[in-house]
Amino acid sequence: MKQAILALPVVLCLTMLSDGALAQPVSEPAQGGGAEAGASSLEALFSQATFWRANNRPDLAGDALRRVLAVEPGNPRALRGMGELALAAGDRETAGQWLERLLAQAPDSEDAPRLQAALRREKISNGDLMEARALAKAGNAAGAVARYEALFDGAGPPPDLALEYYQTLAGVDARWGEARDGLAQVVRDNPNDLAARQALAEVLTYRQATRDQGIELLAALWRDQQRLQVIAPWRQALLWLPQEPASADALRDYLAVRPDDAVVRERLDSVLSGSGGAAVADAYDALEAGRLSAARRAFEAVLKDDPDSAEAVAGLGLIDLRQGRFGPAEQRLARAIRMAPNRRKDWAPALEDARFYGRLAEARSLHQQQNYDRALQAVIPLARAGGRRGRDAALLQGEILLGQDRPQVAETVFRDLLDNDGDNNDARVGLVRALMAQERYDEANRIYAELPAEERMRYGYVRDQQSQVLRERAQALIDDGQVYAGEALLHEAVAAAPRDPWARLALAKRMQARGQSGQAAAMLEPLEAPDAEPEALLAAAQFAADQGRWQHALDLLDRLPADARDSDSQTLRRRVENGARMAELARVFDSGDRWRVQSELERLYAEPPETPAQTGQLANFLVERGESSLALTLVRKDLAKGLDRGAPKDFVPHALVLGRLGYDREAGELLRELERRAERRPGGAGAFADARRTLSVAAVDHARQGGDFARAYDEAVMALSSDPDNEKLVLALGRVYQEGGLHREAATTYDWLLARPGPQLPARRAAVANALAMDDVERAEQLLEEAAPLEDGELLLLAARTARRSGDSRSALALAEKAADAHYRDNRAGAPAALAGSANPFRKTAGKTPENRWLALADGDDNDGTRTDVWLPGNVSSGNRGQHWQPPVREQAVAASTPSAGYYQPGAVSRPAPAPTPVQESARAEARIDRFREEVRRDVAPRLETGLGLRNRDGESGLSELTEVSGELAFSGVPFRGGRFRGAVTPTFLNAGSVSGSASERFGFGPLSEGAASLAGTLDGAYDLIAEVGQSAEQLEAAQSAFEAAEVAFQGADTAYQEALDEFENQVPPDPDDEDADEDLITEEELAALEAQRDQRADQLAERQTQREQASNQFESATSRNVLYEVGIDLDALSGEQRAFVDRFLVANFGSADFSLEADTPEEFEARSQAVRDLIGGLQARANGYARGAAAGNQTEAGMGVGFGYQGQAFAADIGSTPFGFEVTNLVGGISWTPRLGRNGRFVLAGERRAVTDSLLSYAGVEDPATGDRWGGVTRTGARLGLTFDNGPLGLYGDLGFYDYDGHNVADNQSVEASLGGYLRPVREDDRELKTGVNVRYMSFDENLSKFTYGHGGYFSPQDYVSLSFPIEYSEDYRRWTWSAKFAPGFQSYSSDAAAFFPTLAEEQFWMEILASSGVIDSAYYAAESKSGFGVNLGAGLDYRLSPGLKLGTRLGYDTFGDYSETKASVNLNYTLEE
Repeated sequence: MKQAILALPVVLCLTMLSDGALAQPVSEPAQGGGAEAGASSLEALFSQATFWRANNRPDLAGDALRRVLAVEPGNPRALRGMGELALAAGDRETAGQWLERLLAQAPDSEDAPRLQAALRREKISNGDLMEARALAKAGNAAGAVARYEALFDGAGPPPDLALEYYQTLAGVDARWGEARDGLAQVVRDNPNDLAARQALAEVLTYRQATRDQGIELLAALWRDQQRLQVIAPWRQALLWLPQEPASADALRDYLAVRPDDAVVRERLDSVLSGSGGAAVADAYDALEAGRLSAARRAFEAVLKDDPDSAEAVAGLGLIDLRQGRFGPAEQRLARAIRMAPNRRKDWAPALEDARFYGRLAEARSLHQQQNYDRALQAVIPLARAGGRRGRDAALLQGEILLGQDRPQVAETVFRDLLDNDGDNNDARVGLVRALMAQERYDEANRIYAELPAEERMRYGYVRDQQSQVLRERAQALIDDGQVYAGEALLHEAVAAAPRDPWARLALAKRMQARGQSGQAAAMLEPLEAPDAEPEALLAAAQFAADQGRWQHALDLLDRLPADARDSDSQTLRRRVENGARMAELARVFDSGDRWRVQSELERLYAEPPETPAQTGQLANFLVERGESSLALTLVRKDLAKGLDRGAPKDFVPHALVLGRLGYDREAGELLRELERRAERRPGGAGAFADARRTLSVAAVDHARQGGDFARAYDEAVMALSSDPDNEKLVLALGRVYQEGGLHREAATTYDWLLARPGPQLPARRAAVANALAMDDVERAEQLLEEAAPLEDGELLLLAARTARRSGDSRSALALAEKAADAHYRDNRAGAPAALAGSANPFRKTAGKTPENRWLALADGDDNDGTRTDVWLPGNVSSGNRGQHWQPPVREQAVAASTPSAGYYQPGAVSRPAPAPTPVQESARAEARIDRFREEVRRDVAPRLETGLGLRNRDGESGLSELTEVSGELAFSGVPFRGGRFRGAVTPTFLNAGSVSGSASERFGFGPLSEGAASLAGTLDGAYDLIAEVGQSAEQLEAAQSAFEAAEVAFQGADTAYQEALDEFENQVPPDPDDEDADEDLITEEELAALEAQRDQRADQLAERQTQREQASNQFESATSRNVLYEVGIDLDALSGEQRAFVDRFLVANFGSADFSLEADTPEEFEARSQAVRDLIGGLQARANGYARGAAAGNQTEAGMGVGFGYQGQAFAADIGSTPFGFEVTNLVGGISWTPRLGRNGRFVLAGERRAVTDSLLSYAGVEDPATGDRWGGVTRTGARLGLTFDNGPLGLYGDLGFYDYDGHNVADNQSVEASLGGYLRPVREDDRELKTGVNVRYMSFDENLSKFTYGHGGYFSPQDYVSLSFPIEYSEDYRRWTWSAKFAPGFQSYSSDAAAFFPTLAEEQFWMEILASSGVIDSAYYAAESKSGFGVNLGAGLDYRLSPGLKLGTRLGYDTFGDYSETKASVNLNYTLEE
């Protein structure tokens, strides 16, 4: 009890303070017998340090840490804390000294890198950091990332910069995945950081593949936190969604929050109706609406009809002015004024603006060129102008001053602007930048906070005219091979002119080329807005067509105004309509309906397309679908009609079809003829370059695949002689070398390719495979390391092959190489090089052709293996310098031209797909053999298994909540003929949270303690009631005393009166003449006065008598009061048995059970009240003895379990223990026998004793810190009978079990359990399986012991439970991967009876019932409960075989029903040792 009270402040501090450096667990606790006590003391010191640091007392925090170091000089946590305190004080030198000491004492601790990160953060210049942020704000993500990483000096971002760094990194296309993973890690490290969660969600919306996930996260942030900051990115992400019905739900979710958002509402209507459009307004309306292109066309149309229209000329000038074309604007506005002088006052301000801003643009240009001195000279006169113009010039002046690194002067400029115009947000942004440049961050942040939200992200102005210049420069760089630099400029162009559709289209095409379809679509999403200009719609339609979204493209083209439907849009429409037809044809093929496919083929043959372009597109499609015969027929028939029916480029697809089908010579001749025809048209020849390259690569590949390496070499070298930088051709030549056995030449070729810009993934794959063929494992590993981290499946396969190299036979390796090369040949095409002349190494006269290109050595000469007579990248033969290789004269292949020979015939079967090659068959055979051998080896080989698991069960903290972290290290083997023996250790950590608040009332002896405390508190009121009765006794005593005093006074007055009366009656009247007569005779007046005094005393006596009688009545009434009843304790409500029990207890412990205050006199009352007070005091003292401190603190347990087991064909057994170190440790184990019943059945008989792991109480047991009593550690002991049937497609099962539940100081319980189910396997193949079924389960316990008071077990124990579920499971093997998924929705219902607080303690439970009956507490029982509803069980697993004997796996699971939910996650590593 005392220890719990002393520990309470420490617990509270640990709970309340931050989780920073000083709140972490002790890294290395002190050793020896006092280790636990020492660790506790150190933890208390760390808590003090944390507290004082949080309260801005670093001196006291340092004192606490120094006390830690006095005990443990090398404690890494304390060393780091001292370093952080030095950093907080600005003393980097001292912080560095603490770091050196930390590295010397604990170099491997987690504290050292954290202090290093803090020191690195301090070294980062705020000015450099602002530069990186400025680059990011300007849209130059690549530049910003480079600047950030230079600041980080090769290390990762410091924690406080990680969020902004990864947000910026997400803007670099090639590193989006890295940014996403980084943000995900930030969220995992800081799950309560809403900004990090929002940043991750926003980044996910940038890609189509993850956009739905990002939108859901944003929506969840709104639902959970009502976070207003998510509205804008949520809305933008929704506008990026495709306009299709699948997007409707997400749009509705947003509109439920923002029902007045007209744009999103219109998008939803468009999605649901599939329609949309925009009306064209007149010129000035379009100008005012910002639709400048539409306005320009309208004004030009006016001038075409009326060249003297000054309004139209002025309108064009205003458009020029808005677009920043100040020269043309000045000319047109001046001309308009000359044409209509009476309109001068309307247009003169705009003319002055054009002139002024033209000069300002010149100054801005100088600023952009970083010619700051001239720019400043140019802008100063302009800044003296008044009004808006002067303000704009002054803003530029401030920007120039910042560029000159004169932030103090710039600050003055921006403050002057704000003094004159307090709403000038641009000036406020400039002032923020000037202050940050001076490192006045607090002031800068204050001013920054005054900005509207939309202005906070702006640090400059954008100029539309920049976009075209940047696009042209970008395209020039891309054409020159500088792809990344060109894409960076395209990003700048979009940032400079977000509304320029062509800049967005150019960048989207680059994204599409990189495979970033989702990002590309998001880039063009703004172009499809309801108010989009025709140019934007045309660009969006063009991109939609490029992506094959034909209907969407048609919808966009339909939105074009009639006057915007020019020849370009009509050409695009024809292309889109044809594409839509092709898409419909694809759907026919994909339907799987052979009759529909055959009918469509017959229709296409009978009704071929009308135009050559359509015919070529259709023929290429048919080739891809395996209908080569019909494709060739259509091409031949179309070519027979002549080449004059269309443009030469329309027939290029015909040549590609011929080339793809192996008619290389004919395809080449056709392409050359088309090029000759195109040369007669301006700019027509360039359209054939890509086709020429494609045909060249196809010719090389066809020859190589046919084994004709000599011809393949000739084709490649001939093409490369005129196109030496064609990377695809160079890669094709490398494949020829590799498959022809010239591996060194192949390696030289691949190395040249890998030195070129870009990822060069196909070349790297081929290079690794070639290195393995050369037996150069070191080179293969080097190539793989350069590509790390490996994400490509092919490279992962090659990495596994490299690792397995030493353990495989030569023949197995050769088969693996063939399989890999076949994969590359079928799926990849090549890359570039420069050329020189050579002899053909595959001619019989040039060298030996290897019989087996996989097993023969690469070098065919006796020299060092490097040929000088063959073509290699960068090599020029001295004997053939400047010559071109000509292909040998061969017989021309003339394709059949009659339908019977090679044309498609209606009703005929298309040419079947080629049969698998011998190489492919050998690879498949190797896979089957390897799989079988590996399975057998795994069955008998020793295994080492390790894993880590996490289980989290939601519930009430300290009670039903549970977090379990467990590991396993196991070794198993088959020492005998059959059966596997296994031993394992399982370290386990449990955390149930803190028992606090109301939970403490339902834990351990909490109810009894709470009831006793309530009783003691209730009895406090009895003293006041006794005191009230005592007042009536005092009043009675006072009344009696007053009566007696009045009686004495009356008797005195009466005596005096009687004596005076007697004397008066007996006295002789005096002689009036006698001078000596007695003058003291009583007069009548004196007698009357005495009589009046007597009467007064009589009245007072009567009054005192009345008061005494009243006080006596009140005393009698007060002493009859039931004190206990009046304070809330109704003993009369107790049963006879209960009342007798209470009386016996009171008499036995206090000598009396009489709480009555009845007495006849105050003296008697005094004695009776004291007796009652003594009785109540004794009862209170006893109650307070039970009302000890409630359980508090974190409920944790940790220990190590052991287990040994055996698994045979039909028999299994195991024995072990729950973890040693738990409050309660139990022996557990089991035995099972599952003999076969017939061919497909099994009988199941099992007996077991298992730990019940529902809660920390049931699994490990707990101790009540208030009483020291232990209970829990429940085991489940019983037997199970079952039958199973499984014939493959169908399975049935059922079982019945009886169990006894027992625990330390836990009431016994019994249960019966039964389950019945069946399943089907709709998919049942060697590498994948789909199983779906139904399951019914029933369970019943005798007692409800699900609570956490003493005697309960803390496990689910309903009296009736039934569930119906429909599990669906899928598993699949793919190469080295095995994955599975489970989804089991269902219905559950259960009911639990009321349960006693203390089922094992009869007397305590009886007292609880007495307290409840007397009204002290509400109830002595937990209430019964019943619930029904739907639940779901989810699961997923993923295994990856790193090597033949090493497998990495992970499992995830989630189970929920009502308030219950449990999440499981695990990762395991299984290693099969070699026999």
